[in-house]
Amino acid sequence: MKNIILITVISLIISCSNSSNKKYENLISSDDMVKILTSRHLTVSELNTFQYQGDFSEFHVDSLLSSSYLELGYSEYDFKKSWDYYTSNDNQELLAIYDKVLQEIQLMEEQAKN
Repeated sequence: MKNIILITVISLIISCSNSSNKKYENLISSDDMVKILTSRHLTVSELNTFQYQGDFSEFHVDSLLSSSYLELGYSEYDFKKSWDYYTSNDNQELLAIYDKVLQEIQLMEEQAKN
């Protein structure tokens, strides 16, 4: 009886761990995440800099931010799934992505000065 319970518990653990891996298939690559996050940060910076007056609704902000992944052919689901993965399962990769985002923004700043 103990063996049956043990086998059942182990089977449940293995099946749960396998399903969580399937949840994160087809993620947005780190290179594309760099492009998406760079675009999003530039958009947020523009919104903060120009401080749009009047009725600039949340819909417009969401639309501007979503264009960063739509332009690369990804859906909102793709972005959210990938973001969840990078923030919860692969923090080191997310740090590497943000290092590249920072480099991209610094390069743009240098090019704007010239």
